Amino acid sequence: MRNKDWSLVFFTLLSQLSVGIVLWLALLAVFFTGTSLSFETGFSPINPVSIALGLIVIATVSSFLHLGNPSNAPNALNNLSGSWLSREILAINVYVLSLLATMLLGRYSANSEAMTYMLLLSSLAGLVLLWMMVRVYAIPTIPSWNSWYTPLSFGASTICLGLLALLMFQHTGVVHVDSQTRIGLTILLMLILLIEVASALFNQLKLEKMHTGIDGPVFDRGAFHTMFLLRAGMLITAFVLVFVFIVNPAALPGNSGHTWLYAMLALIIAAQITGRVLFYASYFRLGV
Repeated sequence: MRNKDWSLVFFTLLSQLSVGIVLWLALLAVFFTGTSLSFETGFSPINPVSIALGLIVIATVSSFLHLGNPSNAPNALNNLSGSWLSREILAINVYVLSLLATMLLGRYSANSEAMTYMLLLSSLAGLVLLWMMVRVYAIPTIPSWNSWYTPLSFGASTICLGLLALLMFQHTGVVHVDSQTRIGLTILLMLILLIEVASALFNQLKLEKMHTGIDGPVFDRGAFHTMFLLRAGMLITAFVLVFVFIVNPAALPGNSGHTWLYAMLALIIAAQITGRVLFYASYFRLGV
């Protein structure tokens, strides 16, 4: 992978984590009105919306490291009619403004219905941003990116990271949900992990058949193939840990489940980073 792509790894993952947090808050507020969902609002460091805002700001700043001359960043908005990158930057600004509006509403109003609508608007802005990210990489001359796997992997990362954050928020008391909802979210996390394993396997099989110009197929050996196997192992191990947590947490060795919970967290985050590194490492261009 090219060194300058590291900034994009963190930009995309942090952005998707931010969108995932807001998306799950909105879904819980709309479809699980009978649950005991509650969280800090307004300008509070433990407000999950504030955390989502901080993540997208850090992600945007990290993306500047990919630019040859960061001072030219404002010029990226000059081609909205023909550039998905320009539209992505506009979508970031709209998403940030929606999060600020949600925080302001929480600071000055106790209307829960209005907060639900603002969360919905913010999640919609986040989904638009996610789609713009996908479109940036839909380049016909880069066949490894211009495929079904790009939107699926970006979407799965958003859902997975958002779920993981929400479960950790619940564990630390930042967000409060009832036990039945928590179990349902954990089962959804298991399902997403399985989807990620299966989709990565199918994509890997497709990559291994691709000819990258004069070199022929190169994704079936070396560090790339080793990292793919490592990521699959991390996802499967995380799935098993989540399953044991639901079915029989007493089966885990040790007196405290916290260590295993944080091990699961570390495995999933490492797997997401590895997956995004593999995405950028699969770059090759055909034609001009």
